[in-house]
Order: sequence, then structure tokens, then C-alpha cells
Amino acid sequence: MQRFIALVLCLALADARLDALRSQIELAASDSTQACPAGYGNCDNNAATGTSGCETFLRSSTATKHCGGCNIPCGINPPFLNGFTSCATGVCTLTGCGSPSTTPAFPWPYGNCDGNAANGCETPLNTLTNCKICGGACPVRPNSSGVCQYNSVGCNIICHSGWGNCDGVKTNGCEVSLTASPNCGACGRVCYAPSQCRPPLVGQTTYNCRV
Repeated sequence: MQRFIALVLCLALADARLDALRSQIELAASDSTQACPAGYGNCDNNAATGTSGCETFLRSSTATKHCGGCNIPCGINPPFLNGFTSCATGVCTLTGCGSPSTTPAFPWPYGNCDGNAANGCETPLNTLTNCKICGGACPVRPNSSGVCQYNSVGCNIICHSGWGNCDGVKTNGCEVSLTASPNCGACGRVCYAPSQCRPPLVGQTTYNCRV
């Protein structure tokens, strides 16, 4: 009988301790959710810093580590590839794409060519299909190969061997054969008698004037 009474008392004491612990947990949870005003967070878990422990502003346009909540990043990688972001509203938003002029670490500009902000600026703008701008394709020109120079030039041409862009117009490509005077190996190179425009010798790459 004494053992039974002791067991009942022990169980009652355990229940009391559980109730007390449950009350402490609920109080702590209530304090943590109600402690910070909107737009602020206790991101260092230190109640002594800031106002009532809420030291971090969660809606800053320059926030990179705590956007809308503690430890939610907002910056160039992550969450948006090669892009610039803002957390002014408390939500990380893509605001622009990186380029060498704005970010020296970028070797070339990028674009959000699929229109999907979730994957950021996914497309390099230094290719023949996307040169400087999304969809800025470099057209094929006669006797030449296209190249994208993402600086002020954009689409440019490289003449095939034996051809020259002698009028300086890119749209008609490399229109002049460089195998005869007055364009022997180069635009405007005239061969005067008795020289004639001859094929390149061993080790040479262009036609030249020789007797």
C-alpha cells in the first residue's frame, strides 16, 4: 500500500513539473513572436542589442543577409544569378543584371533573357545569338565570320583569308578579294610594274607584290 501511495505522489509531481515546463515554453514562444515590431528581427539572438533585442532591419534596399527574415539572403548569388537585388519591400527582388561597367568581377554583361526573375540573369550577352542585348543576333556576312564584341562595337566581322572589308561597311561583309592589284594582300595595295600580285610564299599568309 505504501509503495502504491508513493508511486501516485511521484506521478503527480512529474505532472506538475511537466505543466510548469510547458508554461515556460509557451511563454518563451509568445515573447519571441511578439518582441519585434514589423520589419525588424532579433537576428543575433541577443535580447540586449537594438530596441528590445530587435537590432536588424529586414526591409533594407541593401540587405544581403537578412531580407524579410533572419538569415534569408538577398544578393548576387544567391538568390539571383549575376543580378542586382533589393529588399526594400521585405521581399528579395531582381532589379538589374551585372556587367563589366557596373561590376568589374563580371567579364561580360548578362541578361534576364527568359524573363524569369527566379533564375536571375542567366544569359551571357557576348554570344552571336545574344550580343549586348537579349536576342541581339549577329547576322552572317559574306566572306567573313561574326564575332560579338560586347563593348561599344557589338556585332563585328572577321574577314576570311584572302578577303577584305575595303569599304569599311560591315553589312556587306568582306566584299573585296585581296588577290589582285589594287588590293594585293590588303585593301588599297597597288602593285606597280614590273611587280605583280603573287600568292604568298612559304611562311607568308597574304598575297604580295613581287616581280
